Amino acid sequence: MAATLWQIRPGTTTAFVLCISTLAVAQDVPNDKCVLEGIVRNSVTHGALAKASIHLIPIAGSAQTPGYVGATNGAGIFRFEGIAPGAYAILVSRAGYSDDVLMKAGPEPVGAVLTFTAGQELTGMEISLVPYGGISGKVTGPDGEPLEDIRVDLIAAKWQRGRRVYQSIGSSETDGTGEYRLDAPPGRYYIYAGVLSGSGPIAGIIRESPGKPELRLTGGYHPGATAWEGAAPVELQAGMEVGGIDFRLYLAPVFHVRGKLAAGAVHERFGGIVARLAGRINGQACDWDQPASAMVLLDGSFDFSGVVPGPYFLYADNRGFFPGGNFRGVKVPLMVTARDQNGITGPVAQWFDLKGRIRLAGEASASAVPDVEVIFEGSGADQLDLWRSRVNPKPDGTFSITGLTPDRYAVRIVNRNRGQGGGFYLKSFLYQGRETAANWIDLTGGVAGEVELVLSDGVGSVEGTVHWPEEDENIARMAPAGELRAVLAPEKIPLADTRPASTEVDQNGHFSLGNLAPGTYRAFAMNGYDEGLWENAEFLGRIAGQGTPVEVAEKGTIHVELKVLRAGEAQQAETQLK
Repeated sequence: MAATLWQIRPGTTTAFVLCISTLAVAQDVPNDKCVLEGIVRNSVTHGALAKASIHLIPIAGSAQTPGYVGATNGAGIFRFEGIAPGAYAILVSRAGYSDDVLMKAGPEPVGAVLTFTAGQELTGMEISLVPYGGISGKVTGPDGEPLEDIRVDLIAAKWQRGRRVYQSIGSSETDGTGEYRLDAPPGRYYIYAGVLSGSGPIAGIIRESPGKPELRLTGGYHPGATAWEGAAPVELQAGMEVGGIDFRLYLAPVFHVRGKLAAGAVHERFGGIVARLAGRINGQACDWDQPASAMVLLDGSFDFSGVVPGPYFLYADNRGFFPGGNFRGVKVPLMVTARDQNGITGPVAQWFDLKGRIRLAGEASASAVPDVEVIFEGSGADQLDLWRSRVNPKPDGTFSITGLTPDRYAVRIVNRNRGQGGGFYLKSFLYQGRETAANWIDLTGGVAGEVELVLSDGVGSVEGTVHWPEEDENIARMAPAGELRAVLAPEKIPLADTRPASTEVDQNGHFSLGNLAPGTYRAFAMNGYDEGLWENAEFLGRIAGQGTPVEVAEKGTIHVELKVLRAGEAQQAETQLK
């Protein structure tokens, strides 16, 4: 059996390729080198998969530790020889399959981290890739004619910073026969079909005759709903084909939305402003329903045409693209009725800069500035107006964040050293010279001073082992790669930071979490971890009883034994959330 091995060293852009036989490799491999061998299968049919890519990425290793890339042969087999001892993340991918990779070594499930000791051979690895399913259908117009270039979006519920939001995770466009196809991992999806701006024979605004209202082809949701409230989800299973998800789009009266941003909104420092409308559901903006945009004139005025009645957000930004831009200052909820809307006003976009510095507490204050990243994150109700700024302090500890708008900002630090020790945590936070007990700063009234972040090197760590309860037959005996994790949910830690800490569990069931702020946590082990969900306080309250209390002391290390959450426990707690 031939083996192909690529060794990639961090910091390089060129791969060194070795193509030699397995026997020849075995003869030249030093005794301290390691071996990984296994097979990749389809999780539904259990058939072997050729041409699946395998990546071994070193974790917290030195700059000299190589990474490895290979692929399965025609029988689905892969084999790496000459692996340097250490910890590696294993990533497996193949076109047409999702990121939910199921893994086990022998009878036991394993996670996406493999730890090799000198001379270790890990063979018999079985990896199953979950195949995409398919959703297909046809989009027709008012008279039943097929519509080309209609965009069809796949919409999924996601968790973002503890809040449930809906996002388009993929889209497709109809062909000349009006047909479309969406490939996606298993899940529960809503489907929306809408007109692409400027595409198709009736994509623009039309008028039947003088004096008649303007008309436009409007979008809709499956199964035949014109508004979100009438949408119904489609359940897609692995490898499943769901056909007949058809849409009939109609012409509907549309109207103008005219208004003016407050004086000063067109800020000379940031250039021109683009105003946009986005559909609004449950207090969040839709990234799939964006019916109109308009340049804001120098006097601050704007005019949207072709707007269907319904709820919207008016945004204004200076970035020139949507979504994904950092929206600043203007966000106005609108309800468009069956008439032109005139006199809409938007507040001035107040941009300002924030200056600050970091320093070390106590005896460590004389040390060099720690290698951390400072993050300020706005309250953003949805992904379209969430403003997050990252900055690296200068050698003297000072930093400056530009382009902030009035908002409440969460403040945190990230250790750029990804190792298990030598890091820092945010011990105290001062604004206008006064210490605060929270990890956020209120800038809704603008900047009134500088900030000072006081860091401590008294971080602690948690190490432990994860066990699969043999008595529970409901637990999946294969673990999704990258998702079998140990999770520490904060209960009482400095500055009330509610973000969980997590790490992958290796094939031996071991994990280690470092750079932790002293305080009280709840420890869990689970697969299917969703960080955004675990930032929801109600969810944490419901699941807390299943966790193990952990008290992290300053510069201390605690050892814990964890059992994987039983299947459905986290899902049950999630379904009870509003």
